[in-house]
Amino acid sequence: MFLPMNVEKGGNKMDTQLFSKKNHYEEVLRFKHTDIKAVLKNQMYVKTPLLSLYKLALFGVTLFGGAFLGFYVASGNLKKAIGALLISIIGSAVMIFFHEVLHGLAYKIIGAKRILLHFEWKKFVFYAAADKHVLDKKAFYFVALLPLILIFTLLYLGMRFLPSYAVTFSLLMVWHFLTCSGDIAMSNYFYAQKGQKLYIYDDIETKECVIVREKVKK
Repeated sequence: MFLPMNVEKGGNKMDTQLFSKKNHYEEVLRFKHTDIKAVLKNQMYVKTPLLSLYKLALFGVTLFGGAFLGFYVASGNLKKAIGALLISIIGSAVMIFFHEVLHGLAYKIIGAKRILLHFEWKKFVFYAAADKHVLDKKAFYFVALLPLILIFTLLYLGMRFLPSYAVTFSLLMVWHFLTCSGDIAMSNYFYAQKGQKLYIYDDIETKECVIVREKVKK
């Protein structure tokens, strides 16, 4: 899972102190990192074209991976099917780590200085956070969706150039799409707020995520 972070506006890095000017900005959402699951769950019920596209893609890769696995079983390759399933489960743990590292890389690309990668395996909570590094919508989409796009591309290329492991790559694709649900949920929040200038940042010291909105001038 991913937790939001930083942006640049007009070529200059925004300072979180700007948001203390109540006549220009207002806080619309603040939550503890430990409460991220509840927040993300709510966003998965907000109907948008983005969410519909994600659900369609998830259904597609799940059907594709299941069909591959079923073909192996039906053709008598039960051991190979079980092996591919086990490798994909183990590989998904490695993929989660790589996923969060890519979020961290995306932060680095947009200039974040202090980045935290959090892995809580017991509660299955994973996120990357950049301390007080403000993101607007476009920067947020870049940080949130980079792992989904890049890892999907790598898995697809793996299927093309290593066809003997195609079933394993297809199953990894399913696991990764499921892992990206948090990224999609937060992206869906921003997507649903059309016409509004939203900014998001994390405070590593207080372990909070904050979303603010620029007030419309009357």
